[in-house]
Amino acid sequence: MSDDADPLHRIIARKVRDNGLHPRWWVTNAYPWARRRLRDAAFRRLMALRRRDAFDHYEAEWDNLVILDACRYDLFASTHDLPGELEQRHSKGSATAEWLRRHFADRDAHDTVYVTANPMYRATEWVGADLSETFHDVIDLTEGAFVEDGTTMPYTVAAAAVWAAETYPKKRLLVHFMQPHHPFVSRFAREHDLLDPEMRLRQFVTEGETRTETRAWREWGRQVDTGDLPIETLWRAYRDNLTLALPAVHDLLDAFEGRTVVTSDHGNMLGERATPFAETVWGHPQEYQTPELVDVPWLVTNPSVPTRATTADPPIDRLDRDDDELSDRLSALGYA
Repeated sequence: MSDDADPLHRIIARKVRDNGLHPRWWVTNAYPWARRRLRDAAFRRLMALRRRDAFDHYEAEWDNLVILDACRYDLFASTHDLPGELEQRHSKGSATAEWLRRHFADRDAHDTVYVTANPMYRATEWVGADLSETFHDVIDLTEGAFVEDGTTMPYTVAAAAVWAAETYPKKRLLVHFMQPHHPFVSRFAREHDLLDPEMRLRQFVTEGETRTETRAWREWGRQVDTGDLPIETLWRAYRDNLTLALPAVHDLLDAFEGRTVVTSDHGNMLGERATPFAETVWGHPQEYQTPELVDVPWLVTNPSVPTRATTADPPIDRLDRDDDELSDRLSALGYA
C-alpha cells in the first residue's frame, strides 16, 4: 500500500476493492502493511509513555552546562575522573536533533550562549524547528579551520568556551563537545581502521545526524556480526573518544565561574536489543527510549556554589560580530 493524497480510509477502501478477492494480496501486502502500522503506533505510544519521566536539562540550576555528545551513563560513570556529585538522568531525546527540538523548539534561551561542535542546531529540517533566534549567541565551531579529521577537537571547544565566558559574563553557557560521538579519532581507532572517512560534520546538516551516522554504525554492526570486528574494539574506540575529551572538560571546570554541570544529550547503542520488539540497534536513532540511549550522566561539579545572576538579551547579529578575537586566540593556542 502506498501513500496518497487521499485520506487513509479511502486508500484502504480502494485497495480492498481492487485486490480483496486475491488471497496473495492479503498475504504479501495487506497483512504486512497493517502489521507495520500497528507496530509503529504501539512503538510511538510506548516511547511517549516512557518520555513522560524525561528530565529538562535547561530548567535545571546551572551556569555552565557541558554536553558530551552521545555519552551514555554507564560509559561516563566507569571512565570519568572529574570532581562532583554524579547522578543519572533520563534524557528527552535519543539523538541531538530530537534533544534540541524537545528543549528549544518553543523556548527563547536569550540568557544563553551556545558554544557547539555539533552543527545540528542549524539543521532546521531535521530538528523540526528554526533555532536561529533561540540563543543570545552561537559560537559555531563546525566549519573551516576548527575542523580536523571530520570533527572538532575537544581543546578547540574548551578554548572557545573560555572566550565565551569572558565575553558574556552575564550569560549561561551551553558548551557542546562532539565527543564521544564518532568520528573516532584516537590512535587506537586509526590502527583499527575506524576513522570512518565518509563521516563529516557538514553531512549532519545536509543529510541529518541519524541518517549520516547510521551508515557507519550499520557497517560496524555488520562487521561485528561476521566476526571481522570484535565488539570490544568498537567499545574501546568509543571509550577512547570520551577519554580524549575529559582533560579539556577538566580544564573548563578550573576556568569557569559559577555552577558547572557535565551531562549528555543522549546515549548510544552498540548492538543491544531495544524493547518492545527486541530489535538490534546500533548508534542512536531518534524517538527511542532505551536505557542505553536516554540514561545520561548528570555531574554537578560544584553543588555548593550558587548560580549567578544572568540577563536575557535579544540575539546578536552574528554578521556584525567580530570573530577575529576568537580566531586569534584559538590560533595562538594552537587550536585553529
